[in-house]
Amino acid sequence: MSRASLLITACALLALPALATARPDRPPPGHHNLHGLTVRMAVQECKQERRELGREAFREEYGGQHPFATCKREHVAELEDQVKAAADECRAEAEELGRKEFREKYGPGHPLRNCVRGQLVEE
Repeated sequence: MSRASLLITACALLALPALATARPDRPPPGHHNLHGLTVRMAVQECKQERRELGREAFREEYGGQHPFATCKREHVAELEDQVKAAADECRAEAEELGRKEFREKYGPGHPLRNCVRGQLVEE
């Protein structure tokens, strides 16, 4: 092996652990749709809060240069547990009903997400 190819191989091997580390801001595998639902719900809550408080009061409440991002981050943290609990209930219901009946009840597109959304609206 030439020096250049040896150097490239060594650099690639050193970079592998950094690439393999999971990003902490990403949801665990299989929960990506529910994470998106959580974020959308948080954005809706922040928009409603900004309308109710007014822009200046909203900025004072959440401070910083990016008050909307701060609001969204706080609401996502609050909603995650609620969404996970609703998802667990929906998964149990899916096992009880069977896949076909669960899809008929909550729709063919995203039945789990639809079920979770319905659970959260009921609360």
